[in-house]
Amino acid sequence: MKCVYRFEKETAEKGHNGTILAGPVVQGDMREPFSHAWGYLDGPGAMEAHSHDTYEVYLMVEGEGKVVLGDQEIPVKQGDVVNIMPGVCHAMINEKDAPLKWAALWWAGEGGTQPAGMDQT
Repeated sequence: MKCVYRFEKETAEKGHNGTILAGPVVQGDMREPFSHAWGYLDGPGAMEAHSHDTYEVYLMVEGEGKVVLGDQEIPVKQGDVVNIMPGVCHAMINEKDAPLKWAALWWAGEGGTQPAGMDQT
């Protein structure tokens, strides 16, 4: 039984109106209580700004960049965890000529909706 999975750029699909590559984080027979996706930006580039009514966490896996939370731009790097509250407009920016990769996990807040541009897997 396969138990280890990783992000594969070659099989990823475009997300957030084509501004990032995305794919499922949890795969196989797992039944997780949250939605999830890998986020990937070749540098330089930026993810479209968006908001939704879910709680979300970004786990920074590779590279350095900036997360936009409302009107703030905050530097992030591998090992950082970004907490995003419902309704906060957010995006990722990669100014380097190197990949930026994160795992996004989200779950319903009050009136929970799915983030725009992210397909259920």
